[in-house]
Amino acid sequence: MSKRFPSLTETTVLSTPTVDSQRIHDELQQLRERLTQMSRQIELDPAFTSITVFNKGVQRHIQIADIMMIRSESNYSRFYLTDEPEILSCRTLKYWYGEITHPDIKRTHASYMINIKHIVEVDKKQSTILLKNGYMAKVSRRYKAFF
Repeated sequence: MSKRFPSLTETTVLSTPTVDSQRIHDELQQLRERLTQMSRQIELDPAFTSITVFNKGVQRHIQIADIMMIRSESNYSRFYLTDEPEILSCRTLKYWYGEITHPDIKRTHASYMINIKHIVEVDKKQSTILLKNGYMAKVSRRYKAFF
């Protein structure tokens, strides 16, 4: 038994669907507005704007905006804040890198994370970033392109 292929006269011509560009435009606009609204909700969410750090048996809530820099100290992390003394955390920098998802906190080196809102100067020759209050963070070759 052989296969029978349809002849040109037997084929049905499918009509191409018409594109309603106005409808697509309207739907894209709605999606943009929804995305903007969701972004604002995330920024207002306390889980997104603050973190909890345990220091000397005390649980402290730190606002992301108050973090200037986090520096790795072996299996510990030291937080440098705007208005408070430094805080030593028993968590590694790798832990905080996965925990803090705020767009203002960026990794600059295997041992440093900084808040980009507190940058005063970037020295590409020395591969350093000067922050407010005179704090200095290193920038590795891996992250140099971002600064």
